[in-house]
Amino acid sequence: MRYPTNLVCTVITPSSLPIQQVKIGSSIRAPDFPHAIAREAQILIINNNTNEIDSWTPILLNLTNQGVVLENENRLNPPNNYIDLIENWLQQGRPAGTTFSMGIKNEETVKQCLDILRQRQEILGSSEKQVQLRIDALLMLEVSYKMIKRRERLLREDQSKWWLRLAVVPGRYD
Repeated sequence: MRYPTNLVCTVITPSSLPIQQVKIGSSIRAPDFPHAIAREAQILIINNNTNEIDSWTPILLNLTNQGVVLENENRLNPPNNYIDLIENWLQQGRPAGTTFSMGIKNEETVKQCLDILRQRQEILGSSEKQVQLRIDALLMLEVSYKMIKRRERLLREDQSKWWLRLAVVPGRYD
């Protein structure tokens, strides 16, 4: 059940902020992110609509939460490869510990994203499912992917099968 944000705001008082983790249902056209409950939560989990065809990147660029989970890939065609988000993090920086995970339907989408990143001059290392990029003298960005573990045996066609994970971590320079 989805409650109007103003109803939730009457239950959660300013003294309860910031909330450790909050999960909201949202869509690109009506995001609830301007509200302090979503904006100030340490971890924001977004159960987004899979039927949308617009990019989530502009919204993700403006989120300042330490952790964000975008549960579903939508019907954007071609699929969003998140390169714009990664480029923004490399140029603007993010605090150490910032981690975003995005649900992806097709493994080929994340493989192409990592292949593009392997060509960048900031690359520090890579493996089959991970690329490490220098942000500055102290931080690096780890971009990786892994299969989503599900309880259900049968996956629906619109469910994401992979997590694309962006994590800002202390740099390791050998």
